[in-house]
Amino acid sequence: MIRRIIATVMSLICLCSTSWANQEISVALNRKDNVFRENIAFAYLTFEFKYSIGNNAKVNVIVENTTQDPPLAILMFRRPQEEKYLKKETPKIEFDKKYPGEKGQRSVSGFKADYKNLDIVTAAESDTLFSIDVPFTSDKEFTLPLYVAKYNPKQLFKKGKDKISYKILEEHIYNIKIKVVGWSEGDPEYVGIKKNVKKLIDDLSSTKFCRNSRHNPSLKNQQRPYLQTRDSLVRVINSVLEANYHWMSTDDSHKAYSRLLSELNGMDLSRNVYDCGAHKKKSKGHSCAYCNLNSRDIYHRLDDLYQQLHAGKIQKAYAMKTAKALYGCYAHNKKRSKDSSYDAKISRFYNSIVNY
Repeated sequence: MIRRIIATVMSLICLCSTSWANQEISVALNRKDNVFRENIAFAYLTFEFKYSIGNNAKVNVIVENTTQDPPLAILMFRRPQEEKYLKKETPKIEFDKKYPGEKGQRSVSGFKADYKNLDIVTAAESDTLFSIDVPFTSDKEFTLPLYVAKYNPKQLFKKGKDKISYKILEEHIYNIKIKVVGWSEGDPEYVGIKKNVKKLIDDLSSTKFCRNSRHNPSLKNQQRPYLQTRDSLVRVINSVLEANYHWMSTDDSHKAYSRLLSELNGMDLSRNVYDCGAHKKKSKGHSCAYCNLNSRDIYHRLDDLYQQLHAGKIQKAYAMKTAKALYGCYAHNKKRSKDSSYDAKISRFYNSIVNY
């Protein structure tokens, strides 16, 4: 118990001492390391890179009050105010009697004019104080004044933090420099997606699809894996653009992802369609009723045909049709062993019939 009392007294003595000199905080952020946290003894100051708009990054400044015993409040004023005016506002704010400066002549510094003059963060509470635009092309520097104040925890519970009074114990002023590295084509997420898009397009350029209906798998099934991969990549890119909806069409990031979409949407699988040639109907060769005849038999058939035509026993049309069938079989049947001694005879009778 005694140790606790001593610790409380020492804490109050420390807080009631003369204001500290301005403290320097340098913050470096990028899309991967998008959170920077600084311990400032009575709180954590957090700087969080949320998203980009054009050539600027939107950075949230968050304060987490870590005071416990005694519980203290952190105050941030939006505009400078003199002591005499602070007492008249709600909540009522005064300076502790040990706060340096002449009573009635003291004042607080403000950070940035806004609709709300005062931010109050009580013990164990976390709050986003403000958001600030940081250009990618240069550092953002500003001064942040914070005030540590004591209050009655019981009154806080009954009335709420906007209805109780505070006594300022100490002023802390921070000179803050924020540097944010913006999006580039070296972004790991973009590099991975671009690599997959290139692989798909390269694979497609070296692939052909057979359109023949006899081909297995079918043309549709040959192309399906490429279309599925394309559609999957389109969904991934669209999800990135949706998650970064603050990107403008003129931003390098938006233009880079849009180029990838154009490449995917421009894929034309019809350019790679051909007939592989493996499914053509195989010729069965010549086949007819005379294929079992040899050269001598065909010669005698043509001779008999001519004699019947000459004798008027058959019509010329029938003779011509039969002669053409016999001669065609003799000429096209590759399996028959031809006797060259009959070539001239067969040709003579054939011509005699068709020219009769």
